[in-house]
Amino acid sequence: MRGKLRRFLTAASALFGIALLGAATVPAAAVTAQTRPCPSKGCDGADPKAVTSWASAPKVIDQFTLSSGASLKLYQGKPSWDSSETYAWAEVTLPAKPGVKAWLSDMIEPNDWTLEPDLIKHPSAFRTVSGTTAMFDDGEFVRACVNDGVQQGCTGGYGAGVNPAREVAPVVPCQDHCDEVDPDTVTSWSYGPTRDAAKRVQLAGGAWVQIVTGQAYYGTQYSWADTGLPTAGSRMWLEQYEGAGRWGNIWVSIGGDNGRRTTSGHTHAFVSLGELRACVTDGSETRCTKDDGTAAVVPTQAPCAQLPCEGVDASTVTWLENHEPRQVAAVSAYQGGKVTVYEGTPAWDPEHEYRWAEAELPPNSTKARAWLEYQDRVGAEKRLVLTPLARPEASRTTSGRTGMFVANWAGNRRIRACFDDGKEWGCDGGFPPGNIQRPDAPCAEPCTGLDPTTITDWWWSGPTEGQRVTLSGGGSVALKTGDPRWSRTGVYAWADGTVPATAGARIWIEDKGADGVYRTIAERTTSGATGMAGVPSPAVRACVTNGTSTVCTKPGS
Repeated sequence: MRGKLRRFLTAASALFGIALLGAATVPAAAVTAQTRPCPSKGCDGADPKAVTSWASAPKVIDQFTLSSGASLKLYQGKPSWDSSETYAWAEVTLPAKPGVKAWLSDMIEPNDWTLEPDLIKHPSAFRTVSGTTAMFDDGEFVRACVNDGVQQGCTGGYGAGVNPAREVAPVVPCQDHCDEVDPDTVTSWSYGPTRDAAKRVQLAGGAWVQIVTGQAYYGTQYSWADTGLPTAGSRMWLEQYEGAGRWGNIWVSIGGDNGRRTTSGHTHAFVSLGELRACVTDGSETRCTKDDGTAAVVPTQAPCAQLPCEGVDASTVTWLENHEPRQVAAVSAYQGGKVTVYEGTPAWDPEHEYRWAEAELPPNSTKARAWLEYQDRVGAEKRLVLTPLARPEASRTTSGRTGMFVANWAGNRRIRACFDDGKEWGCDGGFPPGNIQRPDAPCAEPCTGLDPTTITDWWWSGPTEGQRVTLSGGGSVALKTGDPRWSRTGVYAWADGTVPATAGARIWIEDKGADGVYRTIAERTTSGATGMAGVPSPAVRACVTNGTSTVCTKPGS
């Protein structure tokens, strides 16, 4: 989905092209027609090595090499079977060591005038060995990255005619926004670590705590505590200031096990979201680095023992002034289900914004439901993971209000609301942006083994053929991929081929498990398409055998 910034960049590129029309041009060479690898334009996942005819020949947009020798080339080109669309892909050389990977993302707009990468959820957009990814349309907004465990480099994705915006930087020692990290894993500091004597306390028995601050080389400001606990039964913990309560200031413990210790050493480091203090006790004396006479307790007007208080009915809440409930999103099906999403900040928790949903569902339906789900960005490639909230207050099977939950916990996860009215389902914008309404899936996803020929409604162009391999004596198989319109989990893959007329001949699709072993997902002994693999990994492949010889597509092709 293009927003204002993408439309602006596209239009600017077009105007630049018009300005060049007065210059001398070289007539284009005759283009030989080639069969399109999908039913219509937009053949995401096509194999660039299989393209024999180009309307605009492949060109290297940018290339770089990391210190480990890992290298990446970003290509763009226009195949003859889709001459109006630019496709992008990457060629990578990866050293043979664990954790090395390369991937493609689409630069999307969660808000106008802001672009950020969204991992392309296709098995052939991701590689862990040297080779070439598949190619994807809207290529001016495709960004390619490689990560060798020490450095990460990315390039492209900001529109035609725009500087590729190459970025090469050290790999940070955590995921997402690095909200928490072991300070021993930070290889260098741009500022600090600093130990202010005013933020150190010591008990008569010898136990002590010291607040430490520092700014990591990647720009994040952290706070943590050093401690010495020489006597049995001593312990320390971190607390964060949550605001003024009815009977004094509110401090709450943070960090769980990583924010407290019973032996000498240091806690984990946490992003400095507010004022932090460290407390220490030896069983007879307790002191904190900031002692204002208040303990780490939540005032009685809060409906739980420790903030944040989740699952609460929003109708029972007294709200912080100027932070009363407001509608932030809504999505509905035509004459069907609907969810309206609200946000607000309770008076008893001024540091957290909460989100909940009002659901409208058809009565007497056995399938209708509404729910809240987390959106997490994980790993170096920021892979999107959707997880329904496990709390019973986060879902409904009848019209009404869900409980409320922290909308953006520590900056690395978000919440969106969804509904299923028994015929269609939809989710509010959240991330990725835009209301998504699709028909119900024919099964509980992932629909592993489902016959792809029974699907008539696809996103974009429909099934796309990737690499095809052939046996010398006859018989072939191709890895095909497609995104059914009803899919919540993304792209599916299957094998489609011609089975030789020999004993033991068959085609199949297989995927590699976490243990590194390939297992067959679906197979057939006659020509045609196998069942589909739901949520395929980058290692998924299609195979054909004549009973004696076997060939398979190469993972990532």
